[in-house]
Amino acid sequence: MSDDWETFGDPRFAFRFRYPALTPVGVPVRKLDYEPGDEGAVRVHVLSEGREVYFEMTRYPATTPEEEYARHRPYLEGRWSELEITDLEEAELAGRPARRYVFRWAEGERTALLVPVDGDLYRWLYNSELPLNSDVLATVEFVAR
Repeated sequence: MSDDWETFGDPRFAFRFRYPALTPVGVPVRKLDYEPGDEGAVRVHVLSEGREVYFEMTRYPATTPEEEYARHRPYLEGRWSELEITDLEEAELAGRPARRYVFRWAEGERTALLVPVDGDLYRWLYNSELPLNSDVLATVEFVAR
């Protein structure tokens, strides 16, 4: 990680992280904010063309890891015909307990980390096939809201 990485911090989220302004091959990395959805979720994407960087953080109010997994799984199954989804397993992010699952389809793979914080749930999705996304994940810090 070099000094040209950006810092994402927003009072709507209990986490902050860093991400590159450019991928190693010089592709710009964009940050996209989304307005709250029907379920009150707040989301931010950090991604590059070609998905060398693909990192998403969503905060769901009053949701458990099990509820989000049960909601997300059928959506994924409807999106890709040949899909493998792992069961929830114990994990950790930024020193906090989490649950993890991985989903794979013919063109890619994503890892989801589900981190409960003060009754809300943070879902992190990232492209776990490419190491740059793991570098971004390693910068995640918990900050009190």
